[in-house]
Amino acid sequence: MVYCKSFNLKVLPEGLLRRGLLVTIGWLICHIVAAQVPTAPINFYVISADGQNELSWSANPAAEGVTDYTVYRSLDKLSFTNLATISGSSTLQYTDNTVENGITYFYYLTATNGTGEGPASIVDAGEPQSDFGEFMVFDGSTDSVTINNSDELQLANESFTIGLWVRVKSLPDGGNEAYLVSRFQNGTNNETYALRFNNTGQLEFRTNGSASSFKRTVETLTENNWYHIAVVYNNNPSGPFVFPGEVQIYINGILTTDDQTSSIIADPLSSVDGRLVIGADVTVDNRFFDGYMDELYIWDRVRTPAEIMSDQCTRFRGDESGLLGLWHFDEEEVEVPVVYDYTPNANNGGNNIDIIDFTPVARDDFGLITENTSGTINIQSNDVSISTMPLVGTLMSGYPLSGNANLMNNDSTVSYTPNSGFFGVDTVKYIVSDTAVFCNTAPEKDTAMVFVYVQCNQRDELNWNDRSPGSDVTTATIIENGLFFDFSSTDNNGILTSFIIGSDFQSTNALVWKQDPSTNTEESITKLTFNRKVDQFCLDLMDIDADPAGFADSIVVNAYREGNLVRLTERDFTAGTAVDFKGQNSFTGNTLVDDAVGTDGNVSLCFFVPIDSMHVVFTNASGASSNPSEQSLGIGNFTWCSFPNRAPVVTSEGVVATDTLFYQIPTDSTLVVCLNITDADRDSVSISVSGVLSGTGDTDIATPLDTCFTYTPEEGSTGTEAFTVTVCDNRPDQLCTEVVVSVRLETPPPPPPPPIGDFFISEALTPNGDRILDHWEITGIERFPNNHVKVFNIWGDLIFQQSGYNNDERAWTGQTGKGAVIGSKEAPDGTYFYVLDLQNGEELLKGHVVLKR
Repeated sequence: MVYCKSFNLKVLPEGLLRRGLLVTIGWLICHIVAAQVPTAPINFYVISADGQNELSWSANPAAEGVTDYTVYRSLDKLSFTNLATISGSSTLQYTDNTVENGITYFYYLTATNGTGEGPASIVDAGEPQSDFGEFMVFDGSTDSVTINNSDELQLANESFTIGLWVRVKSLPDGGNEAYLVSRFQNGTNNETYALRFNNTGQLEFRTNGSASSFKRTVETLTENNWYHIAVVYNNNPSGPFVFPGEVQIYINGILTTDDQTSSIIADPLSSVDGRLVIGADVTVDNRFFDGYMDELYIWDRVRTPAEIMSDQCTRFRGDESGLLGLWHFDEEEVEVPVVYDYTPNANNGGNNIDIIDFTPVARDDFGLITENTSGTINIQSNDVSISTMPLVGTLMSGYPLSGNANLMNNDSTVSYTPNSGFFGVDTVKYIVSDTAVFCNTAPEKDTAMVFVYVQCNQRDELNWNDRSPGSDVTTATIIENGLFFDFSSTDNNGILTSFIIGSDFQSTNALVWKQDPSTNTEESITKLTFNRKVDQFCLDLMDIDADPAGFADSIVVNAYREGNLVRLTERDFTAGTAVDFKGQNSFTGNTLVDDAVGTDGNVSLCFFVPIDSMHVVFTNASGASSNPSEQSLGIGNFTWCSFPNRAPVVTSEGVVATDTLFYQIPTDSTLVVCLNITDADRDSVSISVSGVLSGTGDTDIATPLDTCFTYTPEEGSTGTEAFTVTVCDNRPDQLCTEVVVSVRLETPPPPPPPPIGDFFISEALTPNGDRILDHWEITGIERFPNNHVKVFNIWGDLIFQQSGYNNDERAWTGQTGKGAVIGSKEAPDGTYFYVLDLQNGEELLKGHVVLKR
């Protein structure tokens, strides 16, 4: 791509001036820029549903000017075709409805901008299935479904097939059985048929409650696996059946082995107006099913082995011929739940149990790691999987922002390493994929975040034991290692009685906050502001509990960053047993605790994101006693991530001294240098002057804290001489600024001619308002009204000039005037040189004057 810019310049050629002609010259500057297609979209994944695949992705932050996205699809992961184009850069989802259940589809997508189409994203797959929807959960102790007056389900003197999906959470104890489906006669607990399993997982089907009329499998069910179970009862010999009353039991479409010599059982007895019970034997308390159930059906005929195999993954509609009952267990949870029979028989049942779906649930995780170290975080211990296998995890691209993360331990753990020197909050986003629940359905997916709190290695502390007891912290700024604390109070109710450093709590110094409320709910507020954003600010709150009368106070701790409220989560604090967290950054006492000793009313909290201010609201409970000894709160020590120490800054005559300061003086004079020293952390500083590095002479400094020093060269010295000035702060990790002072020595100008009469030129100027030498005095200058004065600094820059100098309104008071090259309106202290022309035909008068405010 070529970018060009034109320029035009109007010129006046020599010789055309008189004709007033202008000539325009134009030129063109061009440069070639490589065209950039957008980078691939990130975080692409597919979620399958009944008859559709849902595609989701995130825009790549590095992609610019995206105009649309293109979706590609394949059946073999080799040959992809263009499926759809999604216009606009803000649409990050697409639903493919042109799919068939049971077929796997592969997808990727690209981004396009004005330059062209970018590279492909990762490939993900989806396999839509008939929607089995939700399933029913039985707790193994009280849960069951009862269907009353369901005569179509008597199954007396007829062939039938019962099928369902189950997942056993726990096998029954001892010699008990867990009931899946059973039928009871009206008005009695006489069982006419029942499908159940024993404590070893063997399936049993029996009729009429008889210990001799039952069928039991050799094969067993195991815990936490999905199984499709089908029981076929033949009343008339046909097909694979030889005798009436023969029973076959299938597990996952495979005929099981009978552990008895005979598979013949009696016909179920009639049970007019009886009831069907799902998940329990209502006659015995310890025969409840503990697990999950879905897609229960009952047919009025024998289903063939081929039909049973295909039945596993068929979601029947309910209008199929011969279908007596069909329960999908997809009902929503309502106050009076109903489990619907989808056949025309409408044998609906009441239940007291939960219905949930197959979607896995990924829950956010939290990890605490120290700066410059690695750590691991278990991300699946709190996630929910419904399938037979563990969840499969995938880290989403673009995360973390400030470190590196990898999956380990069969995708159940994230290993995280922060970038060198990073501390704060980082995030890792991941996808969990539940393996097929049954019928080879496509895995369901969910996403969650891992919040990694990286603690700083170096921390500073404001310890109240290092401060004077009785001090009111609201009267002055508190400074600690470069962080400034400014406290202020708001007391609209006039209840604040004390906010000083004291040892009222747990025998240690703290900020003691007392208020004397009336019987109404009243509050006072303390505001704390910092001079800069502070990372991982932590503090202790002491004695948040109930007063002796049982009234509980409320403490709200709101931190802010650029005016935005920072919310506390339960992982940001540790609270004693006498304190409840109410959300919204609020804590309330729940138990009376001894103020002086007990720590159960304490809260230790940290804000892991940078903050610049904090408000603490102390509200007494309505009806609390008017007693400041009881209405009190302690604020303990503060800690935070250390700030890098900042070295002192040295300035001289308005110039920041980063290396060398240059001066020029006559050889027979003394240099006076006054430095302006600032420390951004407000640390106290000391100054020292070394011996002369080159040349000869003497340096002198009055006291270690003095910022002025003198240098006197030896008599007859010439050339350039140098010495060093060192300024250090008082931190343990002391930082110093070293400046070299270079002095150029010049032979002084010849002495001025003798005074003309009472004519005298002062060599000093001290414009400090004391009316002594506030202006440069030239005695007798009024006798030369046409005079002209010029003043130069040591570098030869003209900083002041005046015609008709008169020691009054036309006098030099240390300011810079016309012709000055220094931007300040006041010249800095130092030595200056003058040239005075009296306009009397004599030589110019030259000399120096010392400016000192």
